[in-house]
Amino acid sequence: MQLRVVLLTTCILLTGCKPGGKNESPDEKPNNTLQANSPTTPPMNTTADTPRPTEDIKPGKAYELVQDGAIYLDVRSVSEFTQSHPADAYNVPIIIFGDDGQRDKNGNFLEIVKANFSPKTPIVCGCKSGMRSSMAADMLAEAGFEQVYNMVGGMGGAKVDGESVPGWEAAGLPVESGEGGSKSYAALKSDSHD
Repeated sequence: MQLRVVLLTTCILLTGCKPGGKNESPDEKPNNTLQANSPTTPPMNTTADTPRPTEDIKPGKAYELVQDGAIYLDVRSVSEFTQSHPADAYNVPIIIFGDDGQRDKNGNFLEIVKANFSPKTPIVCGCKSGMRSSMAADMLAEAGFEQVYNMVGGMGGAKVDGESVPGWEAAGLPVESGEGGSKSYAALKSDSHD
């Protein structure tokens, strides 16, 4: 399991996991190395040899879980979240950008999530295509969160195991824009230090 997290972290830090190398937000640098539809997109089904502590779900199922009380944890950057996110989503980026513009794993990610949510809280992790959220979901499960889901397809959609999975927006699910108030990264980060 640790090997998978290390490999996903390395992939994300090196490539940013952006479809076609297009920037996801205005503050990011171009990157042309990884396609969201590449073989590295997390599989929806795992084998007995590589069990995951989380479950991969599509946007429709994610919406149902949120309606039933799960929280949607958007792990994209603050600027991506501000542009558009699932209604009532919380934002804790898994990757942050340093003053030099370089991507780095958010060293406070687990601390902030643990400070704001009980390990018994059902959490749906989402990003743009399912790459960053897969890493986040695995980290949360390894940290003791009991019900963690990775939303494949993310906000923008992706090809997973040869199947096109529409993103949250394309599925016609409720979205909103803006910082998110008490659900914003700044607010959740502040709450974790109280």
